[in-house]
Amino acid sequence: MKQYLISMYQPAGVGMPDPEFLADVMRKVDAIRRDLVEAGSWVFGNGLHAPETAPCGRRWPAAPR
Repeated sequence: MKQYLISMYQPAGVGMPDPEFLADVMRKVDAIRRDLVEAGSWVFGNGLHAPETAPCGRRWPAAPR
């Protein structure tokens, strides 16, 4: 079965969009989600924290490849 990720994000350092603009975007996203569900697809939604909250993994000292 093919799997896809459809993602939407808010750029860091940019304020929230105008409520009317955001409402229009969310209506369109919801229509796509409904179409997918009606076609039998599994649809999941969730959110992420801001980029600055992400941990960084490093090899120390650098491991041989």
